[in-house]
Amino acid sequence: MTLFAASGCHEVVALPAPDLTDAQSILLIWSPHVGEVEAVAADVQAGLPGLVLGEAEAVHALTFACPVARLGLEAGRQDLLELPGDEVLLPEPVRALSWQSGQGEWRASEAELPLVQDVLHRLPLTPERRCVARQAELVRVDTALPNDGHREAALAIHLPDDTALVASREGFFYRVRPSGRVETLPRLIEGVPLAAHAQDDGTVWLLNDGGQLTRGPLEGPRELVAERPGLFGRNMIAELTGPTDPALPLELFVATTSKTVARFAEGTWTVFGRARPSMFSVPRVLWRGPARAAALGFGDGGELLEYEQGRTNVTDLGQDPAVGLTETEALGLVLGTRRGQVLIRQGGAFTPLASSVFQSYALVLQPLPEGALLVGGLEGRFGFDYGLAQWLPGLGFCPPLDLDGIGVVSARVDDRTFLFLTVTNLNPDQAFNIALMRLETLPARCQPPSR
Repeated sequence: MTLFAASGCHEVVALPAPDLTDAQSILLIWSPHVGEVEAVAADVQAGLPGLVLGEAEAVHALTFACPVARLGLEAGRQDLLELPGDEVLLPEPVRALSWQSGQGEWRASEAELPLVQDVLHRLPLTPERRCVARQAELVRVDTALPNDGHREAALAIHLPDDTALVASREGFFYRVRPSGRVETLPRLIEGVPLAAHAQDDGTVWLLNDGGQLTRGPLEGPRELVAERPGLFGRNMIAELTGPTDPALPLELFVATTSKTVARFAEGTWTVFGRARPSMFSVPRVLWRGPARAAALGFGDGGELLEYEQGRTNVTDLGQDPAVGLTETEALGLVLGTRRGQVLIRQGGAFTPLASSVFQSYALVLQPLPEGALLVGGLEGRFGFDYGLAQWLPGLGFCPPLDLDGIGVVSARVDDRTFLFLTVTNLNPDQAFNIALMRLETLPARCQPPSR
């Protein structure tokens, strides 16, 4: 491959192609006249561009392990900024090379050369364009549930074999694989399934509207462990959590839309939180360690209830009730609110993690690798435009991707595949749909440097 460079009114000079091993794109930099700088970006697969060198005696090349679009640039000549930015927003190059007039080959160079650094700081990038290069790409996986009469979504949970269990309130059960394949399962519990929890040994706990708690592998047999009629009702929505390690003492926590929060241990349910039901109640419960849990949907003002060793603490979240709940090692407890905010605890109070990209109902909070978060919420104040956005440390929220429906229930399938049970409106007679989204992570050498 040869790089042709037309040198002003002089003869056309044919430059040899630089070493493009492991490269998908290239940035070429030169000074055609005193005080002028030119830069051209190109995808290697598209072929190398011709350059008008003018009076330039040297050309510098930086090659990158990802396409031009992933650098956050447009292919072709770069319209450099008047003033340099504070930081370089491109990843580390695969290699830096220079060609000098009179030499027959490209030679190793330094990306720190003043001319190169000037261009890197003046490329037409903004900090927001980091998202183009730094966030993982969300890819939709083709999948669908069978047309079998299912209507209302009941639950979706992660299973230890990196699949997901899905159930409808009519009693249909499915196993969903990261590939999008859906397997119909036999009915696992009588009545209306409300919530489920899976442990690492394959044991799946199921709770129904009659207060029956059963356990066993999906393949059976199942065992009735406890029954407490009246604790849960047919019209309730519930969430169940507990330790996934079967070696830990068994305990389960449940939160419901009846604003009941209870703990199951040593064969007995103990209610430790109860409040008047509200139409805005969204039950969320999170196991945080032995005899520790956090729950939402408890009080009329949107309280967070924290349980530890038999004691409870209630935090009033004010007029913006929390509807989403998760925990990460770096951030601690993370809350999503009805007004679309994402909150973390700082100095004893909950404050916004970053400016939100959602108008309301940040229901989905899924931890991602490298300390990131996947957040789902309503993008419009009216209607049902539901989106998914990635929050990245040091950057904030990236623009959301439309989910084509409201994600009423979500679950992790594997570390990079997430399942959403969606509806296009809130009509209970309309069957819910399934959406599967996979995060395609960029190679490390495609990532720009962290702030």
